[in-house]
Amino acid sequence: ATPLAVAPTPSRWEFLERTGPWFWTLVALGVVLRVCLAVASTGTRDVELWTEHASGVAREGLVLHYVSAAEFNHPPPVSVVMSWLWQLSQSSGIAFSTLYRVPIALADGGAAALLWFALRGERRRAVCVALYCVAPVALVLAGQHGNTDALIGCCLLGCVLLASSGRAVLAGVLLGVSAWIKLPGLLAAPAIGFALPRWRDRCVCGAVALAVAACGFLPTYLEAQRYAAEHAASAQPAVNALVERVFGYQGQYIHTVGNPPTFIWGLKNFFLSAWGHPDRWPELALWWIDLRQRPIVDHSPVVALTLMFVFAFLRRRERSAVELGATIALTYAIFYGLIEAWTFQYFGWSMALWMLASPRFALAANLLGGGFIYGLYAFVCGDWLLRTRWDFVGHPYWPEWLLLLRDAALLCFVLFGLAAFVRALWREFQERMSVLTRI
Repeated sequence: ATPLAVAPTPSRWEFLERTGPWFWTLVALGVVLRVCLAVASTGTRDVELWTEHASGVAREGLVLHYVSAAEFNHPPPVSVVMSWLWQLSQSSGIAFSTLYRVPIALADGGAAALLWFALRGERRRAVCVALYCVAPVALVLAGQHGNTDALIGCCLLGCVLLASSGRAVLAGVLLGVSAWIKLPGLLAAPAIGFALPRWRDRCVCGAVALAVAACGFLPTYLEAQRYAAEHAASAQPAVNALVERVFGYQGQYIHTVGNPPTFIWGLKNFFLSAWGHPDRWPELALWWIDLRQRPIVDHSPVVALTLMFVFAFLRRRERSAVELGATIALTYAIFYGLIEAWTFQYFGWSMALWMLASPRFALAANLLGGGFIYGLYAFVCGDWLLRTRWDFVGHPYWPEWLLLLRDAALLCFVLFGLAAFVRALWREFQERMSVLTRI
């Protein structure tokens, strides 16, 4: 007798694999919220800075603006594009803050589409994409904040898809383009390079990335040299401003104006809580970061960058889109956890990639990291819908819940980043030992 066909028992998590009204509702809601924040909110201080810089570049030229504006540290290509948008806003009557924030918000919405392709074959695909569309950290940093960092995340997601499919040249092009926006996208270069299986592909990817990046910087550098030759008295400032502002920028140690001040991030907050004034810190803490010195002595970047490079090497065999995306997400987790010179929009570099790491990390990073960002922005705006003016200086003392959320977010990245590093190191050790036992 022919056995009767038995219908497979549906999994209780099967809805995660399929799109439906719930999925498209969250996607549409994410797009609408991003655009509304870009249009209706005043944004942060970065909106004011970009308005000053875009108008300054349009008015006096790129090289002169590097010389005259002490806070101007953006790469030439994105600065030129911003100046074009400022001129368009003047001729069209559309507010400049809207004209540049809406494309950034929509580009971050497009990152959700890239996540859809990266998560092909994963059961969590639909829910990860839908939740990213409405993730508070993405809504705030892409729609409201007013800086270009979210575009780096889009570029890195594209690099993940290209590198995982072996397209070394195109991955190098996109990595080089990310440097036109901001340089920190290059922190993912080791992970992308090691994910390519052959050294030839790695060298090609690196060479193309450097060539594309150079194409964005070289014309401005040559223009600065010509300006230096014509104006001997201000020769050095013209050339040095470009090099020091863009390539020499090392972040800021941002804190409130309260007494004592509240630092927005870093292990230094734990040092201050444990020992008080830096004069009473132990030697190890002072080696890590010495707030008494001017300029501040800070060894955290050396430690963080070293661990990031080693971690990328240890994960070199993880080459699928999901695995490579997880490598980059955890690489930045090491950076966020250990770095002391930090500011809010840095999460924009990797927030889309969080969804490619483990569900635990994605959940913790969004709840704690994203919760801290949203809670802080709502606090300094005095409005949970973020509609009012950003007033960081006017809020010198943070409530206890916000301080706890900040420290929990920091510990989240420290623990997940270092745990991932230790696991990768242990796996490498096991593989080496297995090779030796076979010999």
